[in-house]
Order: sequence, then structure tokens, then C-alpha cells
Amino acid sequence: MSGDEPTDEVMLRQIVAEALTGVAAGSLWATARDLGWLTVGVAEQAGGSGGTVHDAAAIVRAAAAVAPELTLVEAMQASWLLGEAGWLDPDRDERYAVALPDPAEAITLHTGLTGSATGVPGAQAASALLVGAVAADDGRPLLARVDPAADGLHVTPGTNLAGEPRDRVALRGCVPLRVAMTAPHVADVRCRESLLRAAALLGAVERTCQLTIEHVRVRTQFGRPLLAQQAVAHAVATMAGEREQSRAALRGALDAWDGDHAASRVAAARVVLGRAATTVAQLAHQLHGAVGITREHPLHRSTGRLLAWRDEPVATRVASHTLGMVVADGGDLWQWTVTDRIGS
Repeated sequence: MSGDEPTDEVMLRQIVAEALTGVAAGSLWATARDLGWLTVGVAEQAGGSGGTVHDAAAIVRAAAAVAPELTLVEAMQASWLLGEAGWLDPDRDERYAVALPDPAEAITLHTGLTGSATGVPGAQAASALLVGAVAADDGRPLLARVDPAADGLHVTPGTNLAGEPRDRVALRGCVPLRVAMTAPHVADVRCRESLLRAAALLGAVERTCQLTIEHVRVRTQFGRPLLAQQAVAHAVATMAGEREQSRAALRGALDAWDGDHAASRVAAARVVLGRAATTVAQLAHQLHGAVGITREHPLHRSTGRLLAWRDEPVATRVASHTLGMVVADGGDLWQWTVTDRIGS
């Protein structure tokens, strides 16, 4: 826990961890729904629980450490889009999938929706799809709600590295149930998801570090704890360094969220967390040895998601490219690093 984190966020994470600890996997969704977490970050007048994106990130971070199976990022994104469209009904227990086109692609709406989206979380099992689209005539952003049984909709099931459902959605003249004529740009929706996914990644990094430290302190070799060995201590220190850099990067993205450089700060956080995810997962399994890959051990619940989430909703290399373009266009990297401004 970083000493410069806001006290209210720290307390919120503690509350979330306590509420989810010991809850059976089959009851996680109901617990989160009953506590109002699914709609945090959506204004109360729009049907949400209130709070900010900072609160949503704190909840996601804590949940990813304690109960990574809980699909909070997806649910919060759907609730936010429903709130923006004026469609959110907090009394209806429905699971939505959010389908966004790949970067540089588009889903267009003329008489029907045409386009595709890959890596859509839970599309096959969703009650309805929320599709980020643009009007075919003038390119304005739209949000469409689509019946999963609609003509012209085809869902191909898939999974990510953690075994979570990530499906491909193809739309060919699919007529939506309803359309919001004003909606956030797809890039803004993806940026918000990237921020929340960064928070989830940090939670998984923190949990992986915790499990590893506990393991090397208790496990002995030649009569001494593994942690007493210099190589092991060095690996643990490397993991801790990645964790602290990740905390700082997420804090930078959260602090910049309402400003002009939110997208670049989120990209920076995703680059840092993508690297940390890889390093922490590798070192954790090296230090755990064979026990870490067994189904009974909790380590894989976190490390599998680290390797999957580092490239969601877009690959880390895409975030690196985004960050590089910002720096190349503005020049002074050091000034951006310390002041959130590019150039003078």
C-alpha cells in the first residue's frame, strides 16, 4: 500500500476485500450487485450508485486481488454506457456485453449494423449486446442495443489466456432494438476500460506478490527459508519494484483522468503494467516451482489473468505506440513526465 494514496480509496479497497473474502465463486456477482458496485461511477440521477471513476478503479483493484473471477470491469463499463444513454434500470439484473470495433476499424449503422468486434467479454452468454457504432452518413458516435438472437448477428465463442470468455461478434445488417443518437466516442470508451483494466492488473500484481512473499518466507531449503537465499531475495525485490512502479503509474492515470492528458497517462500506465504483469508472473512461478502450477494452488488465478489482461482491451504494444506518438508529436518527454504537459 502506497503512503500517498487517498485515505478514502484505501478504506474502500479494504471494505471490498473484506466483503469478498470467503464468498463462493457462484455468489460473487450477486454480492457485487447487492452492494451496488456494478453501477459505481454512474450518477445517481442516471440510475447509478454515484461515485467517480477513482472509486470504480479502487473497487476493481481490490476485487481483482481477492476474487479475480468477478467480471467487474465489464459490468461497470456496461452500466456506464447504459447510464450515458439513459437506459440504466438498476432493478433489472441483466448481463450486458460491450462490443467495440478493433482500433482503426468501425461498426457502422445505416439501416442495420455492419462490422465486427473481437475479444468481446461474455458476448455469447449476454442478455443483450451494447455496440459502439458510428452513423454511416456523418460518422457521429452511437450506442446500439442488440438482441442476442437478432438476425445478422453471429457470435463465435473464444477465450483468453485465463480461460475467460472472449468472443468474436460479426454484424451484417443487424437491426438494433434501440439506438442512442448521442454516445461517447469508441476511443473514450476504450480508454475508460483501459483505465479500469489497469486497476485490475494492479490488483492481480499485488496478489501475486503477496502469495510469493508468503511462499518464500514459509518454504525452507537446507534448513533456511527460501527468502534467505540471495537470488530469491533479488527476485522478490524485482517483483516489489514492478509493483511500486505500477502503483505510481495507475495513480498518475487516475490523477490525470479529468484533464487533457488522460489518454496518454492511461497509455503510460498500461505500458508499465503490461511489463510488470509479464515480469511478476514469470518470477512468481519460478519461485513457487511446481506447486504454483497445480489447480489447487491459488497462484494461477492471478498469474493467468496477468498474462491475459495485459493485452486487454488492446495489446500493450498499441498503448506503447499511442504513448510514442504523443511524445513524438510534442517533443519534451521529461517535461511531460514531470508536469503532464507536452512542450512549453
